[in-house]
Amino acid sequence: MGSPGLAKAFCDRLQPGMWVIDGGAGQGQFTVPTAKAVGAEGRVVAIEPHLDNAALLTVSLRPFPHATVLTAALTAKDGLVPFYPDLNGSYTGSLASENCTKAGDRVDVAGITLDTVTAEWSRVDAVKLDLQGAELWALHGGHQTMARWHPLIVLEIWPEGLAQCDSSVDAILALLTSAGYERDPKIGKSAEKIKTYTDWLFTWPG
Repeated sequence: MGSPGLAKAFCDRLQPGMWVIDGGAGQGQFTVPTAKAVGAEGRVVAIEPHLDNAALLTVSLRPFPHATVLTAALTAKDGLVPFYPDLNGSYTGSLASENCTKAGDRVDVAGITLDTVTAEWSRVDAVKLDLQGAELWALHGGHQTMARWHPLIVLEIWPEGLAQCDSSVDAILALLTSAGYERDPKIGKSAEKIKTYTDWLFTWPG
């Protein structure tokens, strides 16, 4: 996620004690500052399917016992899903091989929904999604989470990657708008101005 100041804008909205999900956590670019922002009384779950990233992130989070790593991919339903690590040296990957510069061999990883992750939580305050095109799938798996807790949502918007996952910018906007969310126009580009990537932040107006 590359919008200037996005991590700061996200963390500035967090408060001590909040519970946060970092979907597609990578090596912790958001996770570590989020763990600092919510403090020891908060909770952070970083969800990352890339085994190398998950291992590195586990080490990075040792100073934050309230933050944990779940080695899995956020999806629309629970079950094994194909994951393709990108061999371009970026430590990324995707559920769609077409979204990799140089796709490695398929690895079946655990797929889990937002609703499953949060099923026994007493609150959900924020969700960040950077899933290399699979953001809509994750949102489909989080209807109950959004309806019950109305968390702040920040997500990467990559039109080409979304298309490879049978999704689109319009589909994401329609889903979140129908769920009652509003996009913060100060974060990222509007749909008609996106050429490659942008990031969007959605809030519940209530």
